[in-house]
Amino acid sequence: MSSPTETIMHATTQSSPLVDFGITYAPTTVSPRTLAEDGILAHTHPTGSVSRPRLSQSLEDLGVKFVRIQWVDFSNFVHCRVLPISHFCKLLRSSRPGVTIVKVVLGLVFLTMAEGFGATGEYLLVLDLATVRVCGYAPGHAAVFGYFQEKYPLGGRLDVPLCPRTNLKRIVKYVAEELKTEFLVGFETEFILLTTTRPSIQAPNNHGWSKTAAFASGTSELKVLEEIADALATSGIELQMFHSEAAPGQYEVVTGPLTPLEAADALVHTRETIYNIASKHGMRATLAPRLYADSFYGPLLCYQPSSIRAATYNINLKNSNSLVFPPFPAQPQQMASCYSGGHRRLYCMQWLTKMRKYMKGLKAITGTVGWILIGNGNGTVWKGREGKR
Repeated sequence: MSSPTETIMHATTQSSPLVDFGITYAPTTVSPRTLAEDGILAHTHPTGSVSRPRLSQSLEDLGVKFVRIQWVDFSNFVHCRVLPISHFCKLLRSSRPGVTIVKVVLGLVFLTMAEGFGATGEYLLVLDLATVRVCGYAPGHAAVFGYFQEKYPLGGRLDVPLCPRTNLKRIVKYVAEELKTEFLVGFETEFILLTTTRPSIQAPNNHGWSKTAAFASGTSELKVLEEIADALATSGIELQMFHSEAAPGQYEVVTGPLTPLEAADALVHTRETIYNIASKHGMRATLAPRLYADSFYGPLLCYQPSSIRAATYNINLKNSNSLVFPPFPAQPQQMASCYSGGHRRLYCMQWLTKMRKYMKGLKAITGTVGWILIGNGNGTVWKGREGKR
């Protein structure tokens, strides 16, 4: 059972054939398996615009009637604009296919506007056609992500500094070019199925971690998990496995590794798949960090094993004075420095975004304390003594 309170980064190292195990992934061998990978959106005119007849026919052959243009805000909500396929194809004939979104989009929490944002001005959410996927959870729908850009250049630039996908793309490019390092990221998404939420929550079962009883034939939860698996396959997302987790009604799906931006896009699509398939069967799927005060941990959105090429780390963030850097050639010290004690607050910002998540750092039934660990072999961390808050 993986602890939902940690992130692990694994280094790619040389191993003997006698002790080798698992499937080998590399940035050059993984593929997001979007529609663009099948050549559907890759066909273009010399002008660079997508051929409407070819695209329209290809999507019609797949039964696509609507396209969801999606983005994720800083409060982690997924938003979309839904276009009929006819208008989507017209949009693709423009020089910068996209839709306009009011600039406050990145400063809204529900309907509350964050300080520094205003109600005027618009961005252009420019389509990233490499991200188009069929929505296995919504027959007849496809989804695409984009980049927020200025409608007109500001200071000679179109990119928006607040755009999450633009920033991740920039970071990946910097690490590749300056630090000569590439990442693969895979996610284990833990979620809880609920049959009712009012007046109190009720899970469909309480069978426990990796129990076959959690997949009893004929149960709604088995149907949900099977349909999630089928929907992810339809969307081109590699599903490696799924199993029951420790909390009542808790399950986990494990998807394959991709480069960071591709992995983030696939994670959002995976979450949408989980939510929608559960809803189809009259259930509520939640990634709330802790639903039960007297049970094992609930999900922490995701557990993120990562592979780092050309670097090895064994860094325990609970004590910034005890960093261990094993001898290894091609050790980029610039990257190692980002895990030093001076950046611990950034990890709290990333992984402890709500008060409930701090509760997961307290000693619980398992005796586990919530550390963020970098290294390998830290799938579950057991701590025998009282931890300091």
